[in-house]
Amino acid sequence: RPASPSDTAKSASRSAAERIALVKSRSIKLASEADKARREKAGLEERLAKYQRGASKTSETASKVKELLSRAAPTPDELKDGLRLAGEEMASLQTELEIAVADRASAEE
Repeated sequence: RPASPSDTAKSASRSAAERIALVKSRSIKLASEADKARREKAGLEERLAKYQRGASKTSETASKVKELLSRAAPTPDELKDGLRLAGEEMASLQTELEIAVADRASAEE
């Protein structure tokens, strides 16, 4: 028997309702995926900013270390003066040690 206009309308209505439900389901899923992607992007941007801050600090530290090393590197004259002073101090300590040994020896007699 041929479908009545009422049956055709019901079928079309049911089909439209199914398509609407499918579209709603897909949009919910897409919205969820978009939200997840936004959170991941925000997390990645945060990590990138953290790494950039770290790289900036590392660069600053390297510059400071270079500057300190360039200031700390002694000239040949400064090395000679330092060796001379160290030699004088060693001689002074040697003298003090000899005096202390002599004092101890005389105290033990």
